[in-house]
Amino acid sequence: MKLGIFGGTFDPIHRGHLEIARQTLFTFELDQVLFVVADVPPHKHQEEITSAYHRFAMVALAIQDEPGMRLCTLELHHRELRYTVDTLREIRRRYGLEGTHLYYIAGGDSFQQIGSWRKYEELLSTYNLVFAARPGFSVQEGIAQLPEYLARRVRDWRHLKQTDLLRSEAQRDRETGSKIYLIEVGTYDISSTGIRQRIRAGKSIGDLVPSPVEKYIDQYLLYRNSEMENG
Repeated sequence: MKLGIFGGTFDPIHRGHLEIARQTLFTFELDQVLFVVADVPPHKHQEEITSAYHRFAMVALAIQDEPGMRLCTLELHHRELRYTVDTLREIRRRYGLEGTHLYYIAGGDSFQQIGSWRKYEELLSTYNLVFAARPGFSVQEGIAQLPEYLARRVRDWRHLKQTDLLRSEAQRDRETGSKIYLIEVGTYDISSTGIRQRIRAGKSIGDLVPSPVEKYIDQYLLYRNSEMENG
């Protein structure tokens, strides 16, 4: 079994997140992608994010008809799992998998800050990491933070625009050891911050989030008076 682990606050989840999950599922021939909804990430404060209840519900609605995608409550039930390395260790233990069978999925911006992640060398040497970059993203800042033995594991596949080409490349790159994959997902040029801003401005978000998520946000009047600017 090969698992994708897509962690985040998902405040709110949007179409870009879903496209990343679909592309990763296909490219790396994963059995499932687990959406791990964070409680309160270490780099954020409680007042900056919407309650976990709402974020959990929106993710559930967004992926209910998506094959191969599941919701994972691990970080909500075990609040001591605040760091990615801890969450991956626990998932690996529960599923009895080798580290190379786990693919952690994150946004490209996270790669630029990889040196600040808790035990990042363990992460990058044990598990596969997939960074989905927005168009125009630069990788040099992230690579400069890595020891040479990890920098050699970077696979910059942003030039491969077609999913079948990505999959073919992944099939040829299955030698032993974890990798750091950089892919570009055009529809990921969407941000949760921008969605919240549009809601506060009274603008439609129907083109940015799945319909059930839009209805949920309207029903519970989410983000109407929030001053959140992170995410």
